Amino acid sequence: MNTVIQVDPEAGWKLLLDATAPNALYNSTNRFDPPKCDEDTRVEVTGEIMDWIQDCESPQRLLCMTGAAGAGKSALQQTVSELCSKKGILGSTFFFSSTDPTRNTASALIATMAYQLGLANVELRREMGTAVAKDPLIFSKSLKTQMETLIVAPFEYLRCNSKGSEPSAQLRNAILIDGLDECTDEQRQAEVLSTIHECLVKNENMPFRIFIASRPEWAIRSALEQVGYLYQAAYHIQLSDNYDALSDIERVLWRRLREIGRKSSDPRAWSPEWPSKEIIEAICKAASGQFIYAATVIKFVSDIRSSPVDRLQIVLTWTPDRDQRAKPFASLDHLYTNILSRAKEEYEASNTDGHDFLLLIRVYQLMHRGRWGTCPELSELAEFLDLEANAHERLLWDLRSLITTVTPRRHLLRLHFYHKSFHDFLDKERRAMDLFVPEGRADRYVAALSLRHIEEVILSTASMAPTNSSKPPSLSRWPWSKKRSVNQIGNAPNDVGSMNVTTNAAPALFSNASKFVVQNLHVNASLSDSYQQFESMSHPAAGPIDPKDGWELLVNAAAPNALHNSAHRFDPPKCDEDTRVGAIEEIMDWIQDCESPQRLLCMTGAAGAGKSALQQTISERCAAKGILGTAFFFSSMDPTRNTASALIATMAYQLGSDSVELRQEMGTAVAKDPLIFSKSLKTQMDSLIVTPFEYLRRNSELSGFPYAMLIDGLDECTDEKRQAEVLSTINECLLKNKNMPFRIFIASRPEWPIRRAMEEAGCLHQVAYHIQLSNKYDAFDDIKRVLWRRLREIGRKSSDPRARSPKWPSEEDIQSLCEAASGQFIYAATVIKFISDIRSSPLDRLQIVLTWTPKNRGMKPFATLDHLYARILSRAKEEYEASNGDGNDYLLLIRVYQLMHHVLSGLS
Repeated sequence: MNTVIQVDPEAGWKLLLDATAPNALYNSTNRFDPPKCDEDTRVEVTGEIMDWIQDCESPQRLLCMTGAAGAGKSALQQTVSELCSKKGILGSTFFFSSTDPTRNTASALIATMAYQLGLANVELRREMGTAVAKDPLIFSKSLKTQMETLIVAPFEYLRCNSKGSEPSAQLRNAILIDGLDECTDEQRQAEVLSTIHECLVKNENMPFRIFIASRPEWAIRSALEQVGYLYQAAYHIQLSDNYDALSDIERVLWRRLREIGRKSSDPRAWSPEWPSKEIIEAICKAASGQFIYAATVIKFVSDIRSSPVDRLQIVLTWTPDRDQRAKPFASLDHLYTNILSRAKEEYEASNTDGHDFLLLIRVYQLMHRGRWGTCPELSELAEFLDLEANAHERLLWDLRSLITTVTPRRHLLRLHFYHKSFHDFLDKERRAMDLFVPEGRADRYVAALSLRHIEEVILSTASMAPTNSSKPPSLSRWPWSKKRSVNQIGNAPNDVGSMNVTTNAAPALFSNASKFVVQNLHVNASLSDSYQQFESMSHPAAGPIDPKDGWELLVNAAAPNALHNSAHRFDPPKCDEDTRVGAIEEIMDWIQDCESPQRLLCMTGAAGAGKSALQQTISERCAAKGILGTAFFFSSMDPTRNTASALIATMAYQLGSDSVELRQEMGTAVAKDPLIFSKSLKTQMDSLIVTPFEYLRRNSELSGFPYAMLIDGLDECTDEKRQAEVLSTINECLLKNKNMPFRIFIASRPEWPIRRAMEEAGCLHQVAYHIQLSNKYDAFDDIKRVLWRRLREIGRKSSDPRARSPKWPSEEDIQSLCEAASGQFIYAATVIKFISDIRSSPLDRLQIVLTWTPKNRGMKPFATLDHLYARILSRAKEEYEASNGDGNDYLLLIRVYQLMHHVLSGLS
């Protein structure tokens, strides 16, 4: 008897837990002894923030606090978090950190917020769990989609179904986010702000008071400017301007240094005259208003092995003269330089093993930051670096004021860098000077060690008898996440001269390898044992069919990056509100005209004509109307969506997410045939979409089911034969079958497969409605409107008064750009991105574009764009070579980055 797939809120809640970032919580063990305000410091600003949070009648429900690095923002956030927790009003916290891979992106933000809110309310938890169980790929979608699904919708449900008291009285309403600037990628920072504004601030039913702290970087600065969308909506505290930290820093130094003195074994430190007023004033001056400097001094002086009097005297001899105060972090750099230099001297004096101290520190730092994957535990890292197990203790002996060790869970020991500014110091040659170690040198060092360890493993296992229990002695002790880089060996080797050793050894170690070469050892690993084991899983005798297991396999086979609202496709191109109006109306009318005999619409157009923007716009409109069944956006640059391998699974996943019955039938089909995704597209379509829909049609009503199927960029699917297979499969399975309710919209360049299918003798000529975008719709007026709107918007936000003039840009400028675009939206988009560079005047950047515009460009639509790309790249090359004397080949580096991105962009 088949098991029925039930939407299990607890299973969904467990998935949500797995997607959170525990390190980002205000009381996380990973943030042991976090910075916070002393009891009599930052009193005024703390009081102002707490008053605002508790004033639920205030019209501004978002507070943004900006301030320079080291100004004490994180300490304030920690203090406010603890105060809110004590008052029972803390809803959620998220502390970004650029040095922690689990919280240096926005990927886990919404899940972590939802977890904390759901933890405090059983009904919210159930609704959140149900939402995730229905859509297990929710965490791959845009932040706005996640916020609406996991926070807004559950709370709306709570508001509509609560009895007695208002739901806001049941919910802790303070949401705190610290260090937004430490979220990598400014576009993601902007997405966080936009999502909060759209979903929480503009929605009057949401009761939250949101407090965000950040350095005044572009994303938050532009949003808070007079023309920014948060200017009216947010209460803004500029910490560095509004509050002088000098007296607070002075109080902290007095209290902490006297406390250190009382606990010292040096009688000089017990004196009530230590430290002197002159010493405190000197340190305060050197701090330049930065709490981080004072915190570093206190940690350095508190070393229990030395006299605090002597340690403080060392600090004072390092304190720069008054004329250096023009550089607020010169003092901090000077302090870091001396601490690191002193530690280097001590290490090299007491260790004769020949290890390079600075190189090891740099490797530890980059490992901690996740440069080469998940950071291993310290003893594992020492083993990898060929150091003794407790090597970190000697390495960090004199760096305890900057780096410590923490045990976040299960007795795993890891590094903890107290301040981001120390990371910044190590990363910048102009700051670290002679102590700087380039990342490339660390990369080469780690790569050499990795190859040596791999060679040792291969040599030790290649001659073993074949057995699934064979494990390499050194690597078997590493957790799976750390072995991943060894296990995942692809099929494209880096061949060198080699000897052949044929073996069936250790398939468990190289689980997906077919061939690889390492220093004269050529191994061909057979996977027959593993394959036979996998085959047996689908044998009828293996056990009862479980649709739930089948559905999980289907989810794993889908391509989340291909969804219209994928987080990977943040800020995708789409049509401005008054552009492409005719085309959008025609497509939407066709989709909603279910009586039309042609159930397939093929839109073709040249590269850059705006097909993807139209598809995105249509996707969003269909989703808003509740008729979007599936969307799949191919991309030649993303390995997860540049083939048709995941197409049917992704389509089935989206359709199944809307229907328990469909999910049941799809899950059963996959459970019966786990190898379905290695079969033809037609077989997949028949098994996972046609058959389940036939079942649904016989047993329920299909009239209200989402029926719009959208596929963009078919030409970006590698291999023209696979493109042809996609078209053939849709024709055979969906169009010829009159019982299928779908309206299918495909966009593509007019490449051979779709061109041939649409020809008079082609298989789609009679059954498809064809829009030739470049011929039917003149884009000139639309491009003109986009340029006017976007350039004027850039001008209004600019600090250059010339660009704020209503006469900029001129009619002649816009006309010239439109002519140069040759009907290609991609040209206009490139110009807009170039001009929007916040470091330069938009007026000057536009003038550069105009001087680059060639004449006689009508015959070659992309000659102008190529010319623009060439000039932008040439200009960047000149700037790079003028400011960098490292001898690196700029164009070669750009090419390497491009190719690496092409290979790796889908692996995250």
